[in-house]
Amino acid sequence: YLKYYLNSERVYAQIRCRMDGAAITRLTITKLNEIPISYPSLQEQKIIVAKLESFESNFTPLISNYQQTILRCEEMKKAVLAKAFNGEL
Repeated sequence: YLKYYLNSERVYAQIRCRMDGAAITRLTITKLNEIPISYPSLQEQKIIVAKLESFESNFTPLISNYQQTILRCEEMKKAVLAKAFNGEL
């Protein structure tokens, strides 16, 4: 449950609000400790995790296909650019 909670948009937004620094942004332990962690009962946590894992297992193949498509597009782009620079188009 904690893994999913800490990776949530809500926590991310709270972390970003607490980061400071102009050239190098940083988050100190003191500011990290200010972020509240809410948690339901253990039974509710188990239900939430089961649902999230179910969603995750459904999306994993889609993400893999998407990443493979991106790689193929990048390879095609490189091939087209190489042909264009060699005057083959």
